[in-house]
Amino acid sequence: SFICRVAHWRKASIIVIIHDLMSLHRKRVTLETELSRLNKGDVIIASNEKMQQWLAKQGLQRPMTALGLFDYRSEAVPNSKPTSHPSTPTSHLSLVYAGALVMRKNSYLLELANKAEHFTLHIYGNADGLPGIDKAPKAVCYPFTPADEFIRSADGDFGLVWDGDSLETCQGDFGEYLRYNSPHKVSFYLRAGLPVIIWREAAVASIIEQEGIGITIASIAELEQKLQLLTAEEIEKMRQNVARVSQRLANGEYFSEALQRALACLS
Repeated sequence: SFICRVAHWRKASIIVIIHDLMSLHRKRVTLETELSRLNKGDVIIASNEKMQQWLAKQGLQRPMTALGLFDYRSEAVPNSKPTSHPSTPTSHLSLVYAGALVMRKNSYLLELANKAEHFTLHIYGNADGLPGIDKAPKAVCYPFTPADEFIRSADGDFGLVWDGDSLETCQGDFGEYLRYNSPHKVSFYLRAGLPVIIWREAAVASIIEQEGIGITIASIAELEQKLQLLTAEEIEKMRQNVARVSQRLANGEYFSEALQRALACLS
C-alpha cells in the first residue's frame, strides 16, 4: 500500500500482472483482501480471460486485460523427434508428467499408471512422493530434471496437465484452480515441444483448442479413445503448431502484447 501511494504521488501509473490469486490458490488470503490489493493498481493483467471475467464478476472495477499463457524465456531448443504414432487405432503413445509429486495433488497418476492400455506415463520428479509409482507397469520414472535440460530432452508425445485425486474430473483446491489460472506447466510442456492434454474446464483449454496445440478432455476415462483416434498427420500438425507457439513463448510475446494493451488503457 505504501509503495503504491508513493508511486501515485510521483505521478506514476501502476500495472499489476497476476501470477496467482491467493484467495483461490490454497485460500491464503480472503477475496476482500485480494480485491483491495488489486484495486491499488491502475490496470490489471489477469492470467487469462476466465480469470478476468471472474474478477469482474467479483466486483473488481479496474480496467483489465488478459495474458493468455505465461511466456517461458529459455534459450534451450526442444528435442526434434519424428511422429511416433502410426496410423492405426492400437498405436502406443507416451504421456509426460513433470512436477512435484504428492498424493493430495496427483494420486490419480498411480491409478492411471496401472490401468493404461495404449499409452505409457513418463514421469519426471521425485517418485517417493507417490509410493509405488516406480513399480507401476505403465510408468517410466525419471529423476528431477533441470528446466533447460527437460526442454532439450523431454521424451514423450504429449504433456499431461491434470490435478487432484480423481480420474473423472479435476477436483480439490488444486483441481478447481485450473478453472482460473494459466499453469506454468502448460508453457513448460510447449517449450519442450510437447502438445498438451488438459481438462476441458481449465481456463486455458480454449487457447489449446484455438491454437491447435493439444487436446482437451472431460475426464481421464476418455483419454484412451481420444488418443487411439488420432492420426500421425493430426499429431504432426499439433507439433508444428506447438513449435510456432513455443517460439512466441521464448520471445516473450504474450507478455509484450498484454503490456501494450494495458498501456493503451492508460492513454
